[in-house]
Amino acid sequence: MKRPEGSSDDGFQGVLRGCGSDVQVVGEAMKRYAASKDKNIHKLMKCADQLRVKPKVLRYMEVLL
Repeated sequence: MKRPEGSSDDGFQGVLRGCGSDVQVVGEAMKRYAASKDKNIHKLMKCADQLRVKPKVLRYMEVLL
């Protein structure tokens, strides 16, 4: 997935990489997603791969599931 020209590397990617205080928000979102009946781990991993945060998401999910 290509980033728009001139965009920075913050946002969701930055949060998962440990930047900023939003790490707690992502942790809570991951917990809720793991507990959800409607979760689709395959789709989550595909999106995480496109955003280049798959190893981090995988670690979260390994702990939560």
